Amino acid sequence: MDWADIRDFVLGIPLTIIVLILVGLVVRWSLHRVIDRIVHRAEDGVLGDRMSALSTGDPSRRVQRARTMGSLLKSISSGVVIAVVGTMILGEFVDIAPIIASAGILGVAFGFGAQSLVKDFLSGIFMIFEDQYGV
Repeated sequence: MDWADIRDFVLGIPLTIIVLILVGLVVRWSLHRVIDRIVHRAEDGVLGDRMSALSTGDPSRRVQRARTMGSLLKSISSGVVIAVVGTMILGEFVDIAPIIASAGILGVAFGFGAQSLVKDFLSGIFMIFEDQYGV
C-alpha cells in the first residue's frame, strides 16, 4: 500500500460520498418543489382538462385530494432518491452487482407473492385520485 492508495481512501471515498449525498438532497428538494407546484395548481383548479378528476366536485374535496396525492408522491420520490443514493454509496465500498441481482430475484418473488396487495394499493390510489367515494 502506497501513499496514493491511502490518499484515495482518505480523500476520494469520503468526498464522493459527500457529493452523492448533496446531489441526492438537491434532487429530492427539486422533486418536492415540482410536486408542490403541481399540488398548488391542482388545489386552485388551474390544471383544467389535464387533471379533470381533480377539478370536479367540491373545492374543499379537490384541495384534500390534491394534498393527499402530493404527500403520496413526495413519499415515493423521497424513497426512490434515498434508495438510489444509498445504493451508490454502498457501491463505493463493495461490488453491488451481486446485491442488485439478488434483490431483483427477491423482488420478483415478493412481486408474485404480494400481487394482490399491490393491486389493492394501486386501486386505493385511483379511488383517492378519482374521488369515487365523494358525496
